[in-house]
Amino acid sequence: MGGAAAAVTAGGPEPPGSRWRVRAAAEQDLADLNGVIEAAVLGWPLAERVKRLSLPLLRYDAMDLRDYTMLLVTEDEAILGVAAWCQQRDQDSGLGDHLLLHGLYVLPSAQGLGIGSLLIDTVLETACADDLRGVLVKAERVSASYFEGAGFVRLAAGDARGADYPYRFWISTAP
Repeated sequence: MGGAAAAVTAGGPEPPGSRWRVRAAAEQDLADLNGVIEAAVLGWPLAERVKRLSLPLLRYDAMDLRDYTMLLVTEDEAILGVAAWCQQRDQDSGLGDHLLLHGLYVLPSAQGLGIGSLLIDTVLETACADDLRGVLVKAERVSASYFEGAGFVRLAAGDARGADYPYRFWISTAP
């Protein structure tokens, strides 16, 4: 992780991410995946009190493992990134059936390496495989530019259910 020298193989340096593994989260991962969430949130440019008050709401528990699909990116069993999502039926949103990306977190020391992109690509592949129209994110203000850079389009506030959320982003899976 951060600052470590690249592993060397017989053919030269190992490419970044070549030892990453994407796998489903399990109950025994909760403490470590919540540690990733805590580290990510503590790195946000927000008041310390806001971070402290927000963290309990953002942590996942065993019930969440039943309600959300959760994937981890690991390297040597250490969790580097977490994504959690669920399928949403169109409920007057005008978006059609889609995936709601509930959480995307990457360890600060591993940010910028492509872990978030790998997780987003996996979520998009899932939406396509399930014949869903796209992926919706209800982001925090601090991550708005990340989702825009990843190809998501910011949705305007409106009358549709959930449209009052200020930082909603959409990416279509339609060809």
